[in-house]
Amino acid sequence: MYKNKIIKLSILFLIFTFVVSFGLFGCKKETTTKKEQFEVGFIIPGAYESFYFDTMADAVKAAVAKKENINVQVILGLDQQDIEVQIKIIEDLTQKNVDLLAVAVNDPNAVVSSLLKAQQKGIPVILLDTLKPPEGLDVLSLIGSDDETGGEMIAKYIVELLGGKGKIAVLEGIPGQYANEFRLKGFRSVIDSYPDIEIVASQPANWDRFQAMNVMKSILQSNPDIDLIWGVDDEMAIGAVKALEDAAATGKFYDVMVCGYNGDKEAIESLKKGKMKATILQQPAEIGRTVIKIADMIKKGRIDEVEKLIVIPIINVTSENVFDYIKIFSDIYS
Repeated sequence: MYKNKIIKLSILFLIFTFVVSFGLFGCKKETTTKKEQFEVGFIIPGAYESFYFDTMADAVKAAVAKKENINVQVILGLDQQDIEVQIKIIEDLTQKNVDLLAVAVNDPNAVVSSLLKAQQKGIPVILLDTLKPPEGLDVLSLIGSDDETGGEMIAKYIVELLGGKGKIAVLEGIPGQYANEFRLKGFRSVIDSYPDIEIVASQPANWDRFQAMNVMKSILQSNPDIDLIWGVDDEMAIGAVKALEDAAATGKFYDVMVCGYNGDKEAIESLKKGKMKATILQQPAEIGRTVIKIADMIKKGRIDEVEKLIVIPIINVTSENVFDYIKIFSDIYS
């Protein structure tokens, strides 16, 4: 217990050191006074899906650099399992009287009370990477892609790949988390309508590449005849690719296709090399840019014009069209 508390305090120290440094040297314009600054608290995870959230954070920094009198405090690297740290950070930013809170946590219900305190102080709240508000919290806006639609999209493509017949293994994220549950819901709603496609294994790997690799090795031993693996995010899909490569190195070859979700840089590279078949490309940079657009609207007194629900489009990127999308998103995949 004592050791855990020391670790948590160390994490908090590192996060707040980053925030202070970023506020002093990253985005503030030296020609303006503190009162003229519109302060945004931008809180996102980073322990997993780092490419996704790093891209979002980079887009925020780039967008705010083009705006006058807007400062953003980016807190990146939040541990999704540590509710205590999440609450502490939200409450700290509330005490600092930021003008807007933009928050991405996988369980918004766990921080509702802290976000309500922010709203009671007149701080608008935006939830990122979700389209479903937690019970008891009326946020200014929800910004994200539709995970259920994304699950349906990748499932339809998988049906095409399999020709309507085959065996699938699924590597799940953390059970109960929004993205995991809605992606699976959309995926299964499509697959369940094809009686000749069987999901022979569906196990959590908790968004972790190395867990996915080990889980996949176990699944392959029990189901050596599977035709396709779907990782509910790219980290787990890449873990599955590594499991297949490790098996091949020992002389065990599996004719298995792999699909993922997110559009991470490594997944795009795997598509280029033919190691994966598809991934659902989300647009985290657009989420980041949208936050700063909203901040600018609020600063200019146009808060009533902010949309309650902002759905960011998703794209099915495959090994066949990947080079087209690399050109379109050259700023990210260069």
